[in-house]
Amino acid sequence: MLFSRWGAFAYRFRRPIVLVTVLFAIASAVIGARVTSALSAGGWVDPTSESFAVSARLNDEFGAGRGTLIVLYQGEPGSDARSAAVQGAIATSLARLAADSRVEDLSSASRSPMSNRSTRWTRYGH
Repeated sequence: MLFSRWGAFAYRFRRPIVLVTVLFAIASAVIGARVTSALSAGGWVDPTSESFAVSARLNDEFGAGRGTLIVLYQGEPGSDARSAAVQGAIATSLARLAADSRVEDLSSASRSPMSNRSTRWTRYGH
């Protein structure tokens, strides 16, 4: 019963409803255009918060808080990621990154002790 009344109301006043909706959208766009000049990027960091203090201390004492870059590669279908050609292409693409003085360390799954094993991992890592 409620939905039938609502439907009848929406049908009866369909043109005014569309007009009000369009006017509301235009007003929102005008107001929103003025607001964007007052907005700034970020703003989620509160220097007086406990989490900021902890983050700053971790950075000071352990060098934590720096960025991490994770690079994923996708080879051609049927190619073996362990092959010398694929590993060479990956090493070539990372050479410029490794030479950057801001980069402290490069880690790779292909350089890990597990990389030489031909073990298949199950869903739970066993």
